[in-house]
Amino acid sequence: QHHRCRIKHRARGGGRATSARPYARRTACCTRRPRETGQTSPDASFSWAEQGVHDIDRSLNGRGIQDAHDTGEWLKEKGESAECIVSSPANRALHTATIISQALDIPLSSLQMERKLYQADPWDIEEVVCALPNHIDKAMLFGHNPGMPLFLDQCIQKRIDHFPTCSVACIRFDSDSWIDRNGPAELLFFSAPKLR
Repeated sequence: QHHRCRIKHRARGGGRATSARPYARRTACCTRRPRETGQTSPDASFSWAEQGVHDIDRSLNGRGIQDAHDTGEWLKEKGESAECIVSSPANRALHTATIISQALDIPLSSLQMERKLYQADPWDIEEVVCALPNHIDKAMLFGHNPGMPLFLDQCIQKRIDHFPTCSVACIRFDSDSWIDRNGPAELLFFSAPKLR
C-alpha cells in the first residue's frame, strides 16, 4: 500500500478527534530513511494545580520533569538522536522537547514550534510529517493525546493499547520522501518510564 498525505480526508470519520481527557499529552518522534526512524512518545506529567491557567500554558510537574530527563538519558544510551525536533506550542510539550534535546546534544536551533501539533488529530500530524524537508532523515515530534497514539497506530497498522506519558515509540518509513511512503512503518521500539 502506498501512503500519501491524506490532508483532504480530514472529514472522514467525523472530523477532529476528541478525548475524554483533553489535558493528557503525547510526544512523538518520527523519521523515515529507509527513511530512518520515527519515535512517538508522550510528554511528561503536568500540574493539575494551576487553577485558571489555559491548557496550552500548563507546566510540567516535578515527576514530569524527571520523566523527561530520564527519557532523554535513556534515548542517549540507545544512541538515538535527530536532525530536527518539531513540538507543539504547549508549554509542557516544549519543556519536554527542550529537556530531551539537551540530553541528546541536539542544538536548540534544530527545535521548531508547530501549532498544528497542539490538540492535533492524525491528519494534522500527517500534514506536519509531509512538510518535513527530504534532506532530513530523522525527526522527533512532540505532541498530545489522542492524536499522537492514533497517528502511530495508523502508521504501523496495529494498536498500542497503553501509551502513558513520556513513552517513546520509534518507527521507520521505507521511503526517500516524507510525502510518499510505501506500506506501513516498522516499529523499532516502544518504551514507557515504568518499562525502563
